[in-house]
Order: sequence, then C-alpha cells, then structure tokens
Amino acid sequence: MKSRSESVIYITSAIAIIIAIIVTIAVPAAYFAISYQYKEGSMDAQAEITAKTVEGLVMANPKMWRFEEIRLQEFLQRRHTQNVPEIRVIRDIQGNIVAQMSEPVSQPLITRGYDIYDAGTPVARVELSRSLVPLIMRTGIVGSISFLLGIIIFIVLRIIPLKAVRKAYRAMEGSEQSLQESKEFLEAVLEAAPA
Repeated sequence: MKSRSESVIYITSAIAIIIAIIVTIAVPAAYFAISYQYKEGSMDAQAEITAKTVEGLVMANPKMWRFEEIRLQEFLQRRHTQNVPEIRVIRDIQGNIVAQMSEPVSQPLITRGYDIYDAGTPVARVELSRSLVPLIMRTGIVGSISFLLGIIIFIVLRIIPLKAVRKAYRAMEGSEQSLQESKEFLEAVLEAAPA
C-alpha cells in the first residue's frame, strides 16, 4: 500500500514538473519568436516602402541620383515608427554609403534590407537596423512571469491530486478496518454459536 502511494506521488510530481518546465520555457520562447518575426516583417515593409520611394528618384535621374543627398536624407527620415531608434542606410551596389540617418542604437541589432532597382537592375540597397535589446528585455519579463506561473502550476498539479489520493487511501484504509472489524465480529458470532 505504501509503495503504491509513493509511486502515485512520484508520477504526479514528475508530471507537474514537466508541465511547469514546458510552461516556463515555451511561453517566453514563443513570445520571442512571434515578436521577432513581427519586427522582421515590419522592418521588411518599411525597407520596401523606402526603396520604392528612392526608385522613383533613381528612375527620374539614373545617372545623378547618388548626388541628391538632401532628398535621400528626406526619404530616410520618412518612417511610420518615430519612437523606435534605428539606423537607416542607402548603399550603392558596391556597398558604399550614399545616404544615412543614424540614431543611437545598442547592440545586438537586427538588420533588414530591400534592393533599389533601375530598369530591373539592382543599383542600391536600403538597410534598416534596430536594437534587439527592448525585445530581449520584454522576453525577460515574460520569462519571469511564466516562471512564476510554472511554480503555481507545479504547486497546483502536485498538491490537489495528492490530496485526493491521500483522501482515497484514508477512505480505503477505513473501509479495510471496518471490513476487518466485521470479519472479527462474524468469527466471534460463529464461535459463540452452538455447533
């Protein structure tokens, strides 16, 4: 009886630990992956919009577009997310910087780009770089919350089933004891009865 109880406790504890670990790891990992993909998609879209805008300038003046720094800077300053610091660069096909708008951005960075075409031939590239630090910090907060949630899940999954198991064992022990008492009573009655 004792070994059965111990095996139920062991299995319940193991299941609770596994579920708590999965919650603790999966939630922040999923948050980071989804947020990272969202950030990539947003940056890809902004790089494409900027590249298409610059393409208009390139097609209007294919030989001299590199020298229109003021207009290129103006194109780089147009963006949807003003409160997110980023580095925006236009590089020619050789990799030389043609125009740049730079704000202080801490490492590590995520960089996305989009080619600028002139008559179907790539002539330059727009690159956007943003810091991953805010995403990493938010993931840390989500990780802390999911760690607390994992602890709560472990406690709940371990305590509630074990209370039910202990209650069932007590009830079983009580019924075994009453069966034993009934058996002893019947044996006493049978012994006392005349043969």
